[in-house]
Amino acid sequence: MTFLKHDFNTYKRAFYDKIETVAANVKSSQTSLETSIIPHLTEHQLQLASDLEFVKLQLAKLVNHLKEAGDAKKGEGGQSGRSGEGPNRQGEGPSSTKGKGPNYIRGDVISGYKISRWF
Repeated sequence: MTFLKHDFNTYKRAFYDKIETVAANVKSSQTSLETSIIPHLTEHQLQLASDLEFVKLQLAKLVNHLKEAGDAKKGEGGQSGRSGEGPNRQGEGPSSTKGKGPNYIRGDVISGYKISRWF
């Protein structure tokens, strides 16, 4: 019985040594991955922030352009309310798809770019 006990303790010690080696390898690999991945994540985060700022700037320009176009349109037609003119006629205006076909997607054309809904 003493031999079995001694043999078991030897295997147990070897097993724990191997587990400690595996744990040390995992820790080393984790540290290595963190060291290599974190700079990449930081770089991508900075690029995303830059892209977001660019989109915000373009959106602000678009909003200003639409405001200017709306103001210019108001200045052209006035608000005299003459019948038969302006977007109040049936089949015209921003909500109309008359004559556009069944697959028409509503949107405006501004300076050669088609603006359509994203959502």
